[in-house]
Amino acid sequence: MSSNKTALGAAAVLLFSLSTVSATQPIGGNWRPTQIGTLSVPSETEAYVSFADAGRISGHGGCNRFFGSFETRGDNLRVGPLGATQMACPEAIMERESQFLRALGEANRFNREGSDLVLMDEAGEELMRLIHSGVE
Repeated sequence: MSSNKTALGAAAVLLFSLSTVSATQPIGGNWRPTQIGTLSVPSETEAYVSFADAGRISGHGGCNRFFGSFETRGDNLRVGPLGATQMACPEAIMERESQFLRALGEANRFNREGSDLVLMDEAGEELMRLIHSGVE
């Protein structure tokens, strides 16, 4: 019975450790926008953002690739500066990409709501909603 308690204790410590690790990188990975402002983003869009270790951010806006840096402190978020390629695409795609990059740049806070990542401005207004994605 003592070994069962030891195993349960070790499992609890491991579980706590895993949850602590995930809490230190709450926005890591790849995210696909589902909503920018009040506009829904089609699921077939190529846009995504990747938050990597060491504060590196990269992704695809739907037409152009982008890259730069980000920093989190608690639920605060700072993105940028960002650089991007300068390809030309149809106007509708370019407009959505512009809104996507603007929302990233204006984000001041974030919140995890289930599988969603919500980016907000300084006043707490929602700028963009993203879902975790396997896009690489």
